[in-house]
Amino acid sequence: MRNPLPPGSRIHEYKIVRVLGTGGFGITYLALDQMLDGWVALKEYFPVAVAVRTDDVRVVASTEGRDVFGWGLDRFLKEARAIHQLRHPSIVRVRRYVERHTTAYIVMEYVEGESLASILESRGRLSENEWQPWFDRPLDGLAHVHDHDYLHRDIKPANIVIRASDGEPVLIDFGAARVASHQRTHTQVLTPGYAPYEQHTSKGSQGPPTDIYALAAVSYRVLTGEPPPNAPDRMPDDCYEPLAERVGGVSTGWLAAIDHGLALQPDDRPQTVTAWRMTIHDSNRMDAAEMEKLLEAASKGDADALARLRAEADAGHSEAQFALGEAYFALGETYEYDYVNANGELAPADYAAAVAWYHRAADQGHALAQFRLRTRVVLPQRQGRPGRHGNGGVMVPQGRGPRRRASAVQPRRNAYPGRRGAAGSCSRVHLVRSGTGRHWQRVVFGLRATQGCAGNEAGN
Repeated sequence: MRNPLPPGSRIHEYKIVRVLGTGGFGITYLALDQMLDGWVALKEYFPVAVAVRTDDVRVVASTEGRDVFGWGLDRFLKEARAIHQLRHPSIVRVRRYVERHTTAYIVMEYVEGESLASILESRGRLSENEWQPWFDRPLDGLAHVHDHDYLHRDIKPANIVIRASDGEPVLIDFGAARVASHQRTHTQVLTPGYAPYEQHTSKGSQGPPTDIYALAAVSYRVLTGEPPPNAPDRMPDDCYEPLAERVGGVSTGWLAAIDHGLALQPDDRPQTVTAWRMTIHDSNRMDAAEMEKLLEAASKGDADALARLRAEADAGHSEAQFALGEAYFALGETYEYDYVNANGELAPADYAAAVAWYHRAADQGHALAQFRLRTRVVLPQRQGRPGRHGNGGVMVPQGRGPRRRASAVQPRRNAYPGRRGAAGSCSRVHLVRSGTGRHWQRVVFGLRATQGCAGNEAGN
């Protein structure tokens, strides 16, 4: 039976405040560092299957468990020394270890925040847009751990804490599964659903695919709202149901990448975090049909479609960046009454957004985005809000100016082979609001080297 140290107990300069959590091999406490006057997390080595606490608070191995206890304690301390070398914002920091009460304690930074397990308990599940940015952080941290030839081996929602100070996820509780890898303590620390099959047997070969399975299992729990299937229950005939059949409204490519991480056999999973990341990155690429469908919806102001495109664009997908440019340009043309003020002035909010996304796509060599920048962007001589390129450019909609209202000023338009204009000359005149918004200035722009016409990008 578990018997934690009572509040007020002291381990060197650390004063126990309360229990933070328990596991098969130990207890984690919140403690006060009385020398530095700060909070720490104190992890006590206490394998409940082979040890008990005596009346004088010592942790003593049972007669039949002495070998396992001694082996585990040695590994516990080796892990503390190794993890102390890791430096990454998504990994909990280990400060030191101390030995007392015939056992040992690892002193770690205390990550104040809420565990992913607690969040899921209250909300049930998270959307793709919520989980994917968080998912990337422990993935980065895991790559750092593996680069130093170590494994976590106990990744689960309870061991991912969303840091209160910045909202970023942090991997905690390193070393637990290292200790658990001894054949006599295997079953005492495994979390059903998150431990791959090789962790359920003493003959299993463990490596980076072991942690990859666990993080994929966390994603399964987050996206479906249900615990992932227990690995041994999938044997011998694996009846695993692909995530795409369980979760709707999520990129099927990304779900397939998560399924890949949940492959039953280690050799069938990605062998490194880098390889898995490449699979995830490639799977996020939408096909042309899906992109066109999202663009059509986003151009009509569909918030979900805009969010999906933005997620793809933020991941570096140039086609999605270009599509967002098109969508925001279309919004600026379509919703006149939302973007024309009481004085009939054109509000350039959506056009400025279109410029920014066109620029991002063009920077990656997207030819059509570069073409849009030459034909749709004007740089009036005014002080504008500094953008990504510092030019304060404004998008001018082809063939559409402010709708005539009380005191609206109508642009004068020449025939123009544009998106909504008719074939004709290669120039157009628009009245564009100045930086102060108090007057209009005349801007002329045309198409460069198209349909036999040559013109400037912008003129005034």
